[in-house]
Amino acid sequence: MNFFIQAGEPRSTHQYDADDETLGEAIETVFPSLTESAVLVWNYIHVPIGYKYDFGIMCDDILEMLWNLLKLNEGYMSIVWPSNTFATTWSLNWQEDQLEIVSSWDTVVGGTEKLLNQQSKIDLPKSTFASEWKKPLENIFQALMESGYSKDNLTQMTMLEDIISLIKFTGVLYK
Repeated sequence: MNFFIQAGEPRSTHQYDADDETLGEAIETVFPSLTESAVLVWNYIHVPIGYKYDFGIMCDDILEMLWNLLKLNEGYMSIVWPSNTFATTWSLNWQEDQLEIVSSWDTVVGGTEKLLNQQSKIDLPKSTFASEWKKPLENIFQALMESGYSKDNLTQMTMLEDIISLIKFTGVLYK
C-alpha cells in the first residue's frame, strides 16, 4: 500500500477554551505539544503529523479536501499545506473512484524531503485515501468532545462529524 496513516493514540489535555472560535484553535487547545503523532506513509516513507499544530493548522484544508473527494465524482484541487513541519503542495486529480496526487515536498519533520520528491506521485482509489483519514479525524473528534466542545459552541464540529460519517471504512491499520 503506497499511502496510509497510522493514527496513533494521542493523549488529550481535556481542556476547553471558550475563546476558541475555530476548529484549529480548539484542536490546539485539546492536544498537548508532546503527544503521539500520526504518521502518514507516502510511498513507504514515514512522515509525522503532529496533532496539536499540524492538524490544528491543516484541519480546514483536510476537511475541504475530503468533502470534495467524497461529494464530487470528478475534480481537481491543489493544496499548499500551511504547516511549517508538513510543508508540501499536493495536486489532486480524480475521476469516479480513482485519485492521483502529485506532490512537491519542501519541509517535513525528519528531513525526508528529497526521498519524498523522488516518489512524488501516488495513484489509489478515492475511497481508500479517504478511509485513511477516518481514524485521525475520529481521534480529534473524540478529544474535542471529551474536552467539552460541541456543535453548540464550535460550528465546524458539524462538518467534522459529517465527514467522519461519510467515510465508509476505517484505514487499513484499523480494520
